[in-house]
Amino acid sequence: MKIILLFLSILLAFFSFSQKKDTKSSVKNQLKDFKVFKTEILSNSAGIYFYNTKEQFQSSLDSLEKSLSYPQSEIDIYKIYSKCVAKIHCGHTIIIIKDMYDKFLKSRSTLPFEVHYINNKLFIKNDFIGSFTQLLNHTEITSINGESIPELTTYFSQYISSDGNNTTHINERLEFKFMFYYYFLKNQQTQFTIEYISERKDTIKTTLAAIFPKKESTIKESDYFNSIERQIDTLNNRAKLILPNPLPRNNTYKLQLDTFFVYLDQYSIKNLIIDLRGNTGGLSQQYLTGFFCDSNYTYEYRTLKEMRKPNHYYQKPFDAQRLSIFCTRIATRNGRTTTTKESEPNYPQFKGNIYILTDGWTFSAASNLTSILKQHSGAITVGEETGGSYLQCSSGNLILKLPKSKMQIKLNPMKYVNSVPVTEHKGGVIPTYTVKPSDKWDSDEDLQLQFVYDLINHSQSSIIK
Repeated sequence: MKIILLFLSILLAFFSFSQKKDTKSSVKNQLKDFKVFKTEILSNSAGIYFYNTKEQFQSSLDSLEKSLSYPQSEIDIYKIYSKCVAKIHCGHTIIIIKDMYDKFLKSRSTLPFEVHYINNKLFIKNDFIGSFTQLLNHTEITSINGESIPELTTYFSQYISSDGNNTTHINERLEFKFMFYYYFLKNQQTQFTIEYISERKDTIKTTLAAIFPKKESTIKESDYFNSIERQIDTLNNRAKLILPNPLPRNNTYKLQLDTFFVYLDQYSIKNLIIDLRGNTGGLSQQYLTGFFCDSNYTYEYRTLKEMRKPNHYYQKPFDAQRLSIFCTRIATRNGRTTTTKESEPNYPQFKGNIYILTDGWTFSAASNLTSILKQHSGAITVGEETGGSYLQCSSGNLILKLPKSKMQIKLNPMKYVNSVPVTEHKGGVIPTYTVKPSDKWDSDEDLQLQFVYDLINHSQSSIIK
């Protein structure tokens, strides 16, 4: 008996020692990752002080380091870093969540239906299992497990990167991924108590068992399309232009624009609608703005942060962005001077009314274009605040991969500042007319486009009178 007790004591001591060793090793790895993260984000990110002082960001780093001084689960590490990165308030500087989704959340229990977040409200969208008929499509859910949808949204927002104090971009990211963030930040559930609004406008509470969907849901982002769409309506004296996403700047694209503006001139079109909803950006559009200006002006100022050369922690060492950064470093003498992009007149000039449709996915170069056209060409913007900043953004898309956790973070060493007045506003381009989309996302009704049509009709009626 004594031999057995002695053996158990030795075994327990060994197990305790192993646990302490594993814990120590885990913390050591976490802090090694943090050291790499801190060094690289301070060296290679142009956006960290757009909306923070050095003291504020240092406080965020100190808080992150303190949290990593204790053992953390893999998913908690993602949460801690996501919160720190979101405090930068730069929509281009993000944690790449696809890896986390594949690793932690692909097989998960969920509500027995998909949900759709729009206009700060959450609706039932599709039945996952094909037999759940208790609640109708488009039913509004007002709370999940005792937390209201606005409370959940505010909580999720702490972990989602956006430019400045902008919220429309956050809302767009939640549109198709509300429950993704719920599981990321609230963990798995075995059942849900939800409150919803019935057809009779009563608030009803019900409890639903969580299920595993038969079909895997995908993380939907804004749609990408490579073609330019041009429409001319001579009867109503209006035209619509939908630009490719991402925005290009090649000779084929320029030729398409040239042809389009020739037709606008030939048909004497006086109203042009540029639809930038869902356009996440791409390359600067000074060629397009040239059709609206009769003299040169500065489109944007471009500076490369005085960065260290990207090291082995970065992915894709020879991609196009890396080459662009290398060339920019030469052109700007490693960031000590600033280059400019210029808008030069293109012909035929368009002298009519410009209307731009925007939403929270109007981001990066698309938001820059909106800002420039509103300032320099008197464009009328309709829809929601752009997801990208009114004033500035960062770019470069360097993918940092932390050595131990393998978490990937997108850093951006190039700084773009629009040629617009500096204001107190720390967000996107505020629309001239704020118009929300329909709550019914599957409806053919386009409230924002119809609002522009009404503006055009009213303007033309006034001229006739």
